[in-house]
Order: sequence, then structure tokens, then C-alpha cells
Amino acid sequence: MMIGWEKWLRFRAWAPVVVVAVVLGAVQLRVGLTQQARRLDTSASQERAGSAQDLLPESAKSSSSAREPSLQPPPAPPGSPGESEKQDAESSETENSLIEALPSGPEAQPAKPLPLLKAPSIKQVLVADARIIEDPVPPAMRMSLADYLRRELGPKRFHRRREWAGRGKGYAPKTHGGRVWKPIGEVRHLTIHHSEGVPLEHPASMIRNIYRGHSSPGGRFKAADVGYHFFVDRKGQIWEGRSASRLGTHVGSKPRGRNNRGNLGICGLGDFDAENPPKAMTESIADLAMYIARYYGRRLNVRGHDDWVGANGFRPRGGTNCPARLRRAIPLARDRIKRDFPR
Repeated sequence: MMIGWEKWLRFRAWAPVVVVAVVLGAVQLRVGLTQQARRLDTSASQERAGSAQDLLPESAKSSSSAREPSLQPPPAPPGSPGESEKQDAESSETENSLIEALPSGPEAQPAKPLPLLKAPSIKQVLVADARIIEDPVPPAMRMSLADYLRRELGPKRFHRRREWAGRGKGYAPKTHGGRVWKPIGEVRHLTIHHSEGVPLEHPASMIRNIYRGHSSPGGRFKAADVGYHFFVDRKGQIWEGRSASRLGTHVGSKPRGRNNRGNLGICGLGDFDAENPPKAMTESIADLAMYIARYYGRRLNVRGHDDWVGANGFRPRGGTNCPARLRRAIPLARDRIKRDFPR
């Protein structure tokens, strides 16, 4: 996967070329629309002139065609007797014909000129191009879930894995020794947990403690990594756990990890058997569920740990009450997902 600064350098290299191409296209479009408007105005003027000519009677049309050949004898020379009276009679007859041909009443109003088409501005063209170029696919096709949450929630609210695991190999995934490290599959579920029995410390220390309990050779799961994909502390800060692309180990599972397939685990840092979770934590869990659903572009099913049936028919509801009082975050998360995906 390409890291963030390489994407930024590639974007900076191509951004000026894209901007120049879009601006040149907008200018050419504006010039083309202006020329088209002028041609339409000229055609409209010619049509109005032809319509006026069609309104004339046949006598006026024949008198106006002065250049047609005639078989009549040549007119008398100017100044001859009776020539001036004949010319006055002909001009009077032509004027009367033109007056009779003009429309009367409401139709006598002069025709209004056709409005000119207004070419769009460069800003309008750029906005339209941006809508066309915008990728309709969900963010899951363009970036990782951690990168998306970092962008939407900001670095002050979403903490990357290295902020609790460091950059060394001490808390890196352990994919050797036959440990399960498979793809998660198509994500359809979100499961809420609480960290029962983990001492309250700094969130990073609590996550490291959970990592050791999950991945140590003599540990409970002998997992390749911490079992949960995300953690939420008492202040509502969100921490990245196991990669969202990998099968988790957070639900008591049927054979071959069936319950963990397509199932992201969210753990609230704290023991809420007898204590109510802070409002900041429940609200942040609901927001996290909403953004995860937006990332995948579909409605997700939100459940508690004790809603799953474990291996060999074991029902966690009889052996665990996880997520205890943190369960109140589940209806909040479902409501926020339902707003974006009603069906």
C-alpha cells in the first residue's frame, strides 16, 4: 500500500497539469458557446425578414421585383407629358398595398429579438467538471479504513497503531508458528466489547497489556495480534488495533473462525460490569460505527459480544455479559447507521 507522502508527491506533480487542462477546456467552451449564440441571433434576424416578406400580397411582391425582364414598351423619357402623373399613381398604389399587408391589433407589435445564450463562467465549468470526475465508488475502493478514519476524524481523535505499538517489532503482528492471519472477508458486522479485568492505565498501556494477553504463547488465544480492530478510551479517543483487513479473534468462534469473518471488533477500554460508561465513549463508538458503514458504503449489523454463539454451541450470553453496560452504545450506533442507509 502506498504511504501518504508518496500520494502527496504524485498529486503535486500532476495537479498543475490537470488545472491548466481544465482551464483551457473552459475557455474553449466559452468561446464556442459565444460563437453559437451569434449564429443563432443572425439566423433569427434572417427568419424575421423572410416572414415579413411572406406577408406582402402578390401585387406588392410583383411591384418590388424591379429587375425582372418586361415585355412592355420602354417608358417615356423623363419630362414627357403624363409621365410624372403615372409615377405618382404607381407609388401610391404600392404604398396602399404595403399598408394593407401589415397586421393589425395585438399582432401588430414588433417581434422581440431572441435572447442571446450566456456562456458559463470558468467557475461553473470547473464545478461541473468536478462533479463529473468525482468517483462514485465508496472509499473502500480507494484507501484503507485507517486512512479514511484519520481523514474524517482528524489526528487528535484517531490514533494510528504506531502511537501505542511503536515502530519496532515488539508489538508487531506475529504471523509465524501457525497463527491465524487470514483476510477478514466482506465486512457485514460490528461487535462491541469492553476490556473486563484490564487495569485502568493510559490507553496505550492498556492496549499493550491486551496485546500481550492475546498473543503470548501461553496466552488465552495465542493469536497473531491483538484481537480487536479498534479501541475507544474514556475520553472518546479512537485507537487503531489489528488491521481491518485481517480476521480478528474477538468473538468466541465456531470452527475455523466463522463468527469472526466479516466482523470488526470495537473494544471500550474499561470494565463496565458495575460502572456506566462515559458519554464520550458511547458517542464515539456510535460515530465510529457510522464512519465504518460509510467507508464500506452499506448498512452494517451492530451486535454485542454476548449476542454470538461460540464454538461447540457455546453461547457467550451464559458465560459472559460483555459488553455489560456498554451495550447502551449499540442502539446509538444502529440509529446513526440507519440515517445514512435506511434500508
